Amino acid sequence: MFPVNKILRVVFDTNVLAAALRSKRGASFQLLSMLPSPKFQLAVSVPLYLEYLDVLMRPEVKPGEISNADVLGFIRKTLDYSHKQSIYFSWRPWLKDPNDDMILELAIASQSSYIVTFNLKDFTKIELFGIEAITSECRRSRRHRRSRRNERHGNGRILRLTECRHLVGNERRARKQS
Repeated sequence: MFPVNKILRVVFDTNVLAAALRSKRGASFQLLSMLPSPKFQLAVSVPLYLEYLDVLMRPEVKPGEISNADVLGFIRKTLDYSHKQSIYFSWRPWLKDPNDDMILELAIASQSSYIVTFNLKDFTKIELFGIEAITSECRRSRRHRRSRRNERHGNGRILRLTECRHLVGNERRARKQS
């Protein structure tokens, strides 16, 4: 049997896209600008796509100089580079915030390794599914750092998303050279 190169899948919470839309200087925008990436693939479901549309079109979230058409283009471009995942099994209620359950269900269905979010406290006990919550700046909760300190992901060939600062740096250097 031949070894399979499994690409690392991740799920971005809506707050990560909102941060990327507001600032081109942040880690969220840097992660999104890396798509498509040979290192990781974003997983999206229809409910999450609809939440992206709903939240990012709100006047209090969207910067004033950005039109609804720009937001729609931003979301569609992100979707172009994403793995579209259907969900056939519900894990509700699992998390404190019922709106976050669909993100966990997507991560389980798509076999994602990480949920990228600014609300680490909302994603408790997800390590039971082999999923870890991290921020776009690659910070983990203390409990996750302690429990996974010496653990390697898979067979070691898959680059962990928690090394994203290094990825972003390498991506920038490669773009400047070309």
